[in-house]
Amino acid sequence: MTADAPRPHDPMIGTLLAKEYRVVEQIGEGGMGVVYVIEHEGLRKRFAAKVLSAQLSSNAEALARFSAEALAASKLEHENIITITDLGMTADGRPFIVMELLRGQTLEQRMAQGPMTVDEILQTMVPTCEALAFAHDAGIVHRDVKPENVFLAQRPSGRVAVKLLDFGIAKVSLGDSRITKLGTAFGTPIYMSPEACRGEDVDRPADIYAIGVLLYRLFCGRAPFFDGNPLKVMQQHVNEAVPSPRALQPSLSPGLERMLLHALEKDPARRPATMRALLAELLDAVPPEARASVVGTGGLSSPTPQHPGLATPSPAPRPAVVSTDPTPGPARPSSGGIGAPRSYQRAATPAPVGAGSSRGDGRGPGQFGPKSAAAEPSRVEQLQRRAKLRRRWVLALVVVTGLAAIGGAVLLRSRAPAPTAISEPPAPAPTP
Repeated sequence: MTADAPRPHDPMIGTLLAKEYRVVEQIGEGGMGVVYVIEHEGLRKRFAAKVLSAQLSSNAEALARFSAEALAASKLEHENIITITDLGMTADGRPFIVMELLRGQTLEQRMAQGPMTVDEILQTMVPTCEALAFAHDAGIVHRDVKPENVFLAQRPSGRVAVKLLDFGIAKVSLGDSRITKLGTAFGTPIYMSPEACRGEDVDRPADIYAIGVLLYRLFCGRAPFFDGNPLKVMQQHVNEAVPSPRALQPSLSPGLERMLLHALEKDPARRPATMRALLAELLDAVPPEARASVVGTGGLSSPTPQHPGLATPSPAPRPAVVSTDPTPGPARPSSGGIGAPRSYQRAATPAPVGAGSSRGDGRGPGQFGPKSAAAEPSRVEQLQRRAKLRRRWVLALVVVTGLAAIGGAVLLRSRAPAPTAISEPPAPAPTP
């Protein structure tokens, strides 16, 4: 079935889930299950429901993973993590999860639309890192961080909220070995840490490495390791050195390069100690004006016609960076696209690996963005020089104004008439 082909009739449409939720329409399908828009019969409020696929309903491991997702996400009450509201069973015995309905697009879909600025990257990745830090504090490791699982939700107010999705292979530290071992063989190779590629048990450093890969792709225009064969990608994560970020994108600052290489250390112990430490390195490595564009974890500036995804609130644009590198292999629906309309699902299908490319490295033409990107640091320097000039002009104006006021006061005093002395009347002569 192609992206534009009509969906076959789904027998779930129009039925009731747990006698409370009416199934309205199907909006997504992934490896674990199908996502529907549902409406609560009493509240008349719409939600999203993720139902385990019929093919996996008798698979004990799939059932455990599905329960792990509900358990992990329900523990995490954070504004940048998808909210789970209910859990139930269908009439034919398949579990389903009820969650908030999100309208918008995934980060992967936004990246497919064109380059993202430094402001946009920060406004997306700062909330994502904060959500992961919150999960780590709660003893939960995501283990499948990728742009398909970062959702840019359009709010009725016009703002965009970042939501972390899909804890289906999360590691939950609850003393249950059956759950904590789930996901060892799962993940997306392009974002997997070396220890995950070796089949070892993974912890928080694996999420830090995945964020490093995502940031590398956002800033450099491609992933550090890329091949049409997923096994080769995993071998590269384990054995090959990370290509120099500045060799791919000369406009990057040395600080950004150090941050990326630190996050992508092969040894988990050599990476940033925590997700918050990585976030601090990221913010330290960008210009101060870019840090000022981060408006907090609650949401982003509303989109504009020029930027159908995230908008840049700053009047002075940051250097454009590239984010067009497709995920290896043919496009497949993401299990985390909760609430994304079909129009977004169709627009988000990336080109197959190597499409239109003769380089042999899996990258299509134009993946390094406009040539002017390398010259962008001079624009920042110009802005800084202008700011210094403005400060100097203001200081000079203050000094001139002060001198003029003093001179005026002196002039007024010099021209003022001398006061007239008032003599006392002569005393009357004494009477003889």
